[in-house]
Amino acid sequence: IEAGVPPIVGHGKSVLSFCSVENLCQACLLACSGRGQTGRAYTVANGTDITWRWLFTRFLEGVGRRQRIYIPVTVAYIAAALMMGLHALVPGFEAKLTFYRIHRITTDTSYDISETVRDLGYAPDTDAERQVRAIIDWYLAEKAGGFLPMLLKVKR
Repeated sequence: IEAGVPPIVGHGKSVLSFCSVENLCQACLLACSGRGQTGRAYTVANGTDITWRWLFTRFLEGVGRRQRIYIPVTVAYIAAALMMGLHALVPGFEAKLTFYRIHRITTDTSYDISETVRDLGYAPDTDAERQVRAIIDWYLAEKAGGFLPMLLKVKR
């Protein structure tokens, strides 16, 4: 985003089930406290869906950017094919745009958490605006403290 790469592909109206770290921790604590069924997997999310456009617009605003061009899905797939082909020829080249990434942000992905709520007593915080702001604040603090480049190097 800060490099000027437009994150919203297509119309950006596809939905995703966002999950904050706090909500994930709450669900883990509830499961570890003996609630729910032993050995059962539970779906954890905020319980309200957001769109990719909503999410990426908040991230863009958080770093003082604005997306001026919207990339059509077909163009994104062509760019991904070129990047993946280049990666096949030059393994050191990292294809940052892949078919999976495009598919992920152009497909609705919503999850039912009713069993998690019922079995665990899970009560998610649905304030996505505050949660995304906390992510942006963390990112900006890490960047200002000089820790972000170190984190990115460790990841690779």
